[in-house]
Amino acid sequence: MTTPKCIATLLLAALLTGPAFAQPRKQQPQAATPPEDSIVRLISAEKAWQITENGVNYRRVQGDARFLHNDTYLLCDSASWNVDAEVIEAYGNVRLMQDETMLTSDELTYLIPESLAQFKGSVVELLDKDGNRLRTRQLEYNTKDSLAFFHEGGAMKSKEGNVIEGLHGTYDSRTKVFTFEENVKLFMDSILMRTERLTYNSSEEKACFGTETHTWLDETFIRADGGWYTRKDSTLCYQDNVYAMDENYEVWCAEGYRHGPTHEVELVRQVRVLDPEHSTSIYGNRLRYLPDSAKCYVLEEPAVAYYGENENHEIDTLFIASDTMIFRAVPRYEFSEEEIEAAKKRREDALFDALAEFRAKQAAERQQKIEDAMRAAGKLPPLKSDSTATTPSTPTLDGKPTRPPKPSRSTVEETPPTDDDQPDNEDGPERKAAPDSGSVIPAPMEEPDSSSVNCIWAFRNVRMYRTDLQAAADSVTFTTLDSIAMLLGRPVMWNKVKNQLTSERMHLFIKDGSVYRGSMITDARITTREDAEHFNQIKSTEMMGFFRNNELYRYDALGNVAAIFYMEEGGALTNVNVKESKSLTAMIKVAAATRLLYLEDIKSDAYPIPDLESEKQKFKGFEWRGDERPVSRYDVTFMPIPTSWRQMFDGLEKPVFHETDDYFKGYMTGVYEQLALRAEARRWQKIEKNLEKSTRELRAEWARADAAEIDSLAVATDSLTLALLDSLYTFKVADAEKIDLYPDSHPAKEVKSTAQTEVKPAKKLTWKERRALRREARKARRVARRAERAAWKMQQKSVTP
Repeated sequence: MTTPKCIATLLLAALLTGPAFAQPRKQQPQAATPPEDSIVRLISAEKAWQITENGVNYRRVQGDARFLHNDTYLLCDSASWNVDAEVIEAYGNVRLMQDETMLTSDELTYLIPESLAQFKGSVVELLDKDGNRLRTRQLEYNTKDSLAFFHEGGAMKSKEGNVIEGLHGTYDSRTKVFTFEENVKLFMDSILMRTERLTYNSSEEKACFGTETHTWLDETFIRADGGWYTRKDSTLCYQDNVYAMDENYEVWCAEGYRHGPTHEVELVRQVRVLDPEHSTSIYGNRLRYLPDSAKCYVLEEPAVAYYGENENHEIDTLFIASDTMIFRAVPRYEFSEEEIEAAKKRREDALFDALAEFRAKQAAERQQKIEDAMRAAGKLPPLKSDSTATTPSTPTLDGKPTRPPKPSRSTVEETPPTDDDQPDNEDGPERKAAPDSGSVIPAPMEEPDSSSVNCIWAFRNVRMYRTDLQAAADSVTFTTLDSIAMLLGRPVMWNKVKNQLTSERMHLFIKDGSVYRGSMITDARITTREDAEHFNQIKSTEMMGFFRNNELYRYDALGNVAAIFYMEEGGALTNVNVKESKSLTAMIKVAAATRLLYLEDIKSDAYPIPDLESEKQKFKGFEWRGDERPVSRYDVTFMPIPTSWRQMFDGLEKPVFHETDDYFKGYMTGVYEQLALRAEARRWQKIEKNLEKSTRELRAEWARADAAEIDSLAVATDSLTLALLDSLYTFKVADAEKIDLYPDSHPAKEVKSTAQTEVKPAKKLTWKERRALRREARKARRVARRAERAAWKMQQKSVTP
């Protein structure tokens, strides 16, 4: 039995099912039957009725209305269906659902023939199956093609909190792809971006961006004309005209990648890195940077350029290239004690002036002979030895003075002041010197030295070019641990084209960014080309070069020195001079030796050139390697020298998300606060590193202050002694013959008198002076302790972005 409620439902369905019922009933051929997707069905509603206004038929429903069209559900509180125009207008809590995509708004106009839903309201929201919410004020959705369009600005926010906004765009429900165009801004995983076009595939979590893209990633700015970012593996790719900069570097390349979560950076094709602080740029066609190990590999035609002055004080560039280059900032604590000691010894060897020491020794021996001669002539008293004396008050003329032993810290600090040393109340009547607490406070535990040591390795086919200097080798290593560049594997250098330097190993000591010393070790040779057949040559076991403003002004040959020089007369080479000695020193001007000094076991022979066999005119193993010399910087690298773009982008402001602030109020404010906290955390980390470095320096200063305080008495004691000894050592032979130091009648008495009057006992430090030294030591300790406390407080302070 059919109930009245069932009859009402059947009548409602018959009344409102399909637009075909809005037409006069005619006999339609089978081919004219409307397709399935043109039929709109009312699934349910609380009320439904039909009215006619101005000759137009309307069907209206109210109360939880539900329509179905193109496998899409339309839900609303009420609706008016214009049967003739085939338009449905829905009001109140409007929802459209297709597959797993839902759109909501205050009202909707649905054009049935076009399958187009036109949403409008205070907020129109599209929610996909992945939880991405697109909000705007006007949106159109084609239920047949599953495409959404917005035109007056919109913002999309994912469930993870990522944001994309633009002035207009689309969403394809089938492919799950959002498209944003014009003034597009993105925030995704701490990445801030501004571009003109961007697509986001929500199923793959991949964003692709177009031309004129600007990105801010932590403290790095990146500009490119294309690229993509995938959230699943946190890989960021930039393509076409890529430029990046941070506070230290600027980078250009054709393509760049940042791989997460390791944050490894890979740059491809025409890579250029500019480091203005160190006046350096790096080139190559492939670069890999590993942040975990702070290691940078430059592959495929790598090169480095150092900007500075040449020997003529002109701005010049040194280009260095090899098959592979590695740059790394190594924490100092990773080096073993043996490596640190070896580096220290290399540095000391580089600074040691062997010939200066040798000549000083020779001068001392000559002075000793003079003193002995004067003593034999009765002009100096005979030497007296006192085995019981521990601290001589007069200098010993046959050697250096004996330095008194250093007093201990307790001796210096605990010596009470005498009445003569009391101050005149300079600190007030009641004020007393504060006790030195440094002796009772235990020394803080030493933390590992994390300061960076920069290292560079260049392997295979190394080439160097500067206008006044060229070089080649198999490999080059450099580290700031000793600031020495080591050239290995048949190293060779050319100066002014015609001068060639070779040895088995070369060491260049770099000081303040310039070459300070250079040494050639084992089979060291200097060859100067006079013409195609004749070469001036110097060879020895080792050679040391001395530089001033990057210019070689002196070199020393040490051990088994042999030399061949050609003499010129009337514009032609006529004679050859063959020399041998134990050592040699030469002064250089205008790339030529202007003064040569041979030392010890000197042999010299001169021959007319025709009288000396040709094989004897060249040392065994002679090799002129001029064909290996880079003749221009393009023999090293063709990469153009970069010009800084920093000024173009330095003042660029980060994007402001107006649409997001409109549709997701307060969200981006919180994001920027978190980004600011992260930046602050990074800033504090830098401060911590700087404090660690400062603490180490202050501790070293503290140690030096202690040493100065302890050593002050010793320095004061033997200062006059050294002065007197130096004055005696400065006598020359001529002076000794002219000056009668002592009267002939009473030489011994006069010497005693001179010693008593001229050699005064060392002045004892006053109480004020000792107190000043202690003040300096305490001040250094206080500064160090403050730095340690500040570092400890920063470690305790937790900054959670």
